[in-house]
Parts: sequence; structure tokens; C-alpha cells
Amino acid sequence: MALPADPAAFLDDLSVRLYEEPLQARWEYRRRLPEVLRTVLLLVDLDTELHMNGFLGLVENSVGEFLPDMIAALELIGARRTADALRNAQDIMARHGIIHAALREDFADRQVYEVTNFRELHGEAAANMLRELESAVSPGLYPPAGDSDHPRKLLERYVAQHQSELVTLMADALRDEPN
Repeated sequence: MALPADPAAFLDDLSVRLYEEPLQARWEYRRRLPEVLRTVLLLVDLDTELHMNGFLGLVENSVGEFLPDMIAALELIGARRTADALRNAQDIMARHGIIHAALREDFADRQVYEVTNFRELHGEAAANMLRELESAVSPGLYPPAGDSDHPRKLLERYVAQHQSELVTLMADALRDEPN
């Protein structure tokens, strides 16, 4: 299967392939992937989560475990404002004594498709943290599309700079079995 040469099309293609086999199985071992591929996949995952579920979904879902990795990836591509916003989120969570693993554990006794809300699921301390996150962090996560610090544009530039390596790594990832 051919991979698109245009960086924007390449990222759009990845945003679908990331959640399909064989790449999905390989993604479970994301910290073992070569940095250039891991950086791109982390940021595609971040973008997908933010657009589909917002910041709350990011910190509450399994991908929230990789928040430090996403911050490092954002720094690597030069998206400092978004990296700072996520770092601020980590600080706020720490001040409230909220860790990602605890947010995930709260789902353990829930039924599939059970309807609940954040306060009911995680408690008052987490709800207080959420209010602070929404006011302090969310504005920094969504810079205007034309902004020079927009993560998507910076990621497209990163993909263009590493195009041949990414095409090789993706071809290998799509062909080989996960380690």
C-alpha cells in the first residue's frame, strides 16, 4: 500500500492507519519505536484525542499515560505553546493530587456504555481540578490555524524534513509483525 508523499496527506492517512492493524498492535509498544516515527504517531494520537474527546478525554483515556511523551514530542517539533499548556496541565493535576492511573482505575467497576459524569466518577477533588484545567489549559491547546506555533503545521514540517525515514519506517511497520 502506497503512502502519500504530501505531509498533510501522510498525516491524514496515519490518523486512520494508527487505529487499524498491523499498526495498532505496534502502537502498544510505542516507547520502543524509533523516535522519528514515535514523535509523529504520538502527535497524531494527541490531535485525534483532542478533536474527538477534548482535553478531558485526553487525560482520562488510556492515551493520557503518554502525556509526558507528548510534551517531549511537541517540544521536538517546536510547538512550545502547546507543550507548555500540557506541562501546565500536569502541574495542576499534581497540585490536586490527581494522577492518570487513578483516573483510569475509576472506570474499573463501570459497565460498558454506562452513562456517568466526571464528578460522579472521579469525585469532588477531581472536579475542582477539571474546572482549573478548563480555564487555565484549554485555551493554550488550540492555537488559531494560521498561528506559527500551531502543532499541525509544525508536524507537517517535521514530516517533510523526515519524509524518507518515515516512509521506510512506516513501510516496515505495516509489513512486519510487532515486537
